[in-house]
Amino acid sequence: MTSSTIQTIKDTVERRGGLPEVADRIGIRRSKNNPRMAHCPGSGHRNGDRNPSLSLRDNHFTCFGCGAKGDVIDLYQLKHHGDVKSAVADLAEILGGHPQAKV
Repeated sequence: MTSSTIQTIKDTVERRGGLPEVADRIGIRRSKNNPRMAHCPGSGHRNGDRNPSLSLRDNHFTCFGCGAKGDVIDLYQLKHHGDVKSAVADLAEILGGHPQAKV
């Protein structure tokens, strides 16, 4: 895994619809009323995340409930509790087996 691989994944995600589209593919439940908001998978919520508090932008996210923030790799790690290496490998597969593939 190289920094160019990571950057390629980030660039591909942005070109193909941004984090809202990837969120669906990695199992994050988006709001029905606002597709740029989602239920945070983080553990920093006392009673779970009943109201969507995770803001999804083209290339970053912020949770207004627990304070989590980052890029597509950080979001994948938050959801699946993995390390960077496995997040990059899994995201490459999700993007079609290669970081340049369509989301």
